[in-house]
Amino acid sequence: MAPRVLLISAEYPPMPGGVGDYTALLAAHLAQSGAIVGVLTTGRGAVRHDGDVTVYAKVPSWGWEIRDIARGMLRSFRPDIVHLQYQTGMYGMQPSVNFLPDQLAWSIPAFFAARREPLREFRFVTTFHDLRHPYLFPKAGPLRACVTRHLARVSDAAIGTNAVDVAVLRRWGANSALIPIGSNIPTASIRDVRMIRARYDIPADAALLTTFGLLNHSKGIETVIDALALLRQEGMAAYLLLIGAGAGANDSTNRATAVAIDAQSDAAGLTASVRKTGQLAAADVASVLAAGDVCVLPYRDGASPRRGSLLAALAQGIPVITTTPVPGAYEGLPAVRDGDVARCVPPGDARAVADAVRAICRDEALAARLRAGAAAYAAQFAWPTIAAQTLALYDSLGVTASEGAAAPVVASGVEH
Repeated sequence: MAPRVLLISAEYPPMPGGVGDYTALLAAHLAQSGAIVGVLTTGRGAVRHDGDVTVYAKVPSWGWEIRDIARGMLRSFRPDIVHLQYQTGMYGMQPSVNFLPDQLAWSIPAFFAARREPLREFRFVTTFHDLRHPYLFPKAGPLRACVTRHLARVSDAAIGTNAVDVAVLRRWGANSALIPIGSNIPTASIRDVRMIRARYDIPADAALLTTFGLLNHSKGIETVIDALALLRQEGMAAYLLLIGAGAGANDSTNRATAVAIDAQSDAAGLTASVRKTGQLAAADVASVLAAGDVCVLPYRDGASPRRGSLLAALAQGIPVITTTPVPGAYEGLPAVRDGDVARCVPPGDARAVADAVRAICRDEALAARLRAGAAAYAAQFAWPTIAAQTLALYDSLGVTASEGAAAPVVASGVEH
């Protein structure tokens, strides 16, 4: 018997955000594998069907009222698995979701406060998309880590998308597993470079740099701006196209980053050299990415398997410049090798980014090697495999999954 799975995520299409895109793709592939899937997300009561997935846009805000909304979903949807998609900033810094497993463990008794009537048995799984914490207020780090650690420990299983995060979950005593993410953007079906350049008023003979995703501080976009300034000062006709929905809606720190990037571009005299697409459909994102000469993703904390924007760029088979991964980031997964999959540079090094752009634009053999390596690398992270690993994890918790599911990479076997 296939499991009934309730996914919970503050982001979900058409809202912008990588976690929302991930949730939609996971939901669709779980449903294709036979699971009955619902998604509880932000909204004011609308219910719709996305193919075989039922979307319950019922959460107006993610404060403590989420407890009663989720309890109502338990009674109506009757899930075997409740699977939370967690990223601190995505829930507006609200701690309520961190205590959701505790709040869903028991129903409120109808008459006697001393009587605790258990709800229908289910398993609670959390995918931790990013264990780094956005700035909240001075010295808030220990408090945020405390509530995040609590969520990991009380979840029946805690999924990390990369080895570094899984190691942290393991130290916290969580029943942890490594399940990587895939590209949240399809491979481009249209590669009309001239059309894309004309749309954004980019000269045909100019070098087109792209970067992709919400304007989060961790993306290191200020390094791209500095590298563009260096290239233009040295006589290279180069343009930058910022692909995506800008600051988005769920992480308030993104708005400050977007303002800072605009100010930096203006101060460097680059206003006429930087373009913005705004929010695009996934297929259009793929086409615009594929039209670039090089995609620059200089993450402050290094390239990582948790970066959907990196996998999306690689999946288009385009040359990518990113930052050197921290040691252990790709443990248990295929590594991003410098010169074969992408060009890797130190974080914050605009000079290294500019030099890498020049090398790719001048050396067709290097560009061709990177295009082939990027496409081959991304193909290893297929969504049917990710869904199969997720179903196998559900099955390890005593929930029936489809036959033939690939086993997740289990990092520890702590019992709860």
